[in-house]
Amino acid sequence: MTFRLNNKWPGAPARFDFATLPVELHAAEGILPLPLALDDSIGTEMALILFDRTEFIHSLAATEPFDLMMKAGLVRTGYGPLMFLLFWIPNPDDTGQPLTAIDCHINPLDRESTQPWRDLSRQSHWHFFLVDREQQQQGFYEFENVYGLGDTLDRVIKACDGMDSLDFMLAKQEFCNTYDIPRLMRS
Repeated sequence: MTFRLNNKWPGAPARFDFATLPVELHAAEGILPLPLALDDSIGTEMALILFDRTEFIHSLAATEPFDLMMKAGLVRTGYGPLMFLLFWIPNPDDTGQPLTAIDCHINPLDRESTQPWRDLSRQSHWHFFLVDREQQQQGFYEFENVYGLGDTLDRVIKACDGMDSLDFMLAKQEFCNTYDIPRLMRS
């Protein structure tokens, strides 16, 4: 039986001090999975943090309803395989368009790269934070884990069996030169 962390938030106000994050994260952009202890009775879990250093973070925090969608894929580049996760927040005024979309790049052949996502996949709920340029929390959301990320990771890792990762940074560069967010949304 696979381990499953039951980490449903108890419903109390959720304010966290992100200024205490390591200094190298103070300039971070995009979505990162980070281990945080949000509830002492649960211990450390993997939370998703959206770092947005623009004023858009305030518009995003005001969005209602706020939902998180995810799409995963695997691309073979000339430098090795690259797994991507595309996260988006649906636009409540135009359901055909995302309000925002952010992609994450994972080296499926590197356990250190996949492990945070594996940990996230084993949680009953995903906790998602919006953090601004001042390291201030602008939003906290909880989503039931219906994303199937664990199964996706299993399939991707199996598909990459026997492949080599020559240079993941060059693989990311090739991926970014070939695919943009609108193309990933359509595929």
